[in-house]
Amino acid sequence: MERNDWCILLWNGGVVWSGIFTNGELTNVLTLEKLKIGGVQKENLDLFSLLARPGVSYTIEIVLKSKGGSLEGFNDGTLIWANGNLIKIGEDQYAFATSQGEYGDYWYRSNDGLVYSNPMNTQNKSSRTGVPVDNICGKVGAGWRLPTEKDVFNLEKYVDWYGKSNKAFGAYVKPDGTSVQGIYIGTNKIPSVADQDKYLFLPAAGAYNSGSPAEVNQSCFYWHSGNVYKEESTSFQIASYYFSPNNDGGKDLSRTNSVRCVKDVK
Repeated sequence: MERNDWCILLWNGGVVWSGIFTNGELTNVLTLEKLKIGGVQKENLDLFSLLARPGVSYTIEIVLKSKGGSLEGFNDGTLIWANGNLIKIGEDQYAFATSQGEYGDYWYRSNDGLVYSNPMNTQNKSSRTGVPVDNICGKVGAGWRLPTEKDVFNLEKYVDWYGKSNKAFGAYVKPDGTSVQGIYIGTNKIPSVADQDKYLFLPAAGAYNSGSPAEVNQSCFYWHSGNVYKEESTSFQIASYYFSPNNDGGKDLSRTNSVRCVKDVK
């Protein structure tokens, strides 16, 4: 059996068209060398074996479906929240974690609201390297940005924290079968595994202060673009019993939080 390690891909609203040309072998394996959707990149994906006649060109239609919700992320009516926390995958290359349940990287940020180019796990945990990046979320793809303080207040309203409550704190089951604690937004019940990606899930990744973990698997700590120099807050925090959209903990320059990027609804 021969393995074809190349194919031509065209992303077209959820459909991949691929021209396949066999090399004389009757059985070929269709392998996608690289596929990137919504900031998540996969490589060397074996899709299926193909019985093909030598010398014949085949056109294959592949329909891509998310496990639930949007391929990009959760739509709260004004924003699309990315389907995973921000991670660094290479030099000046960034993406979203492969599932909403992954903690992702922990990021430093400057007082003027810019996230540093290197996450904590690439350096000494008590010091920063790299440089502040103007819109690090935009490195993943066009339109992505860090949420503003106003965006987070709007999310709090969407959740209706003190009203009927549009949230549920509980377990998210990752693709490998392990689970993490965090908060679902968009439902007041813990969804089934099949439905969990229909909602926004923020894992309780906690934070790190001077290299020491804080509230891991208990609370969510995320940066927003608030500017300390303008006397704004720097981050938002969520746990099972509170939602704080304007937290000032990030004034500690040795603090690292998660990042969940957003995109405006068109």
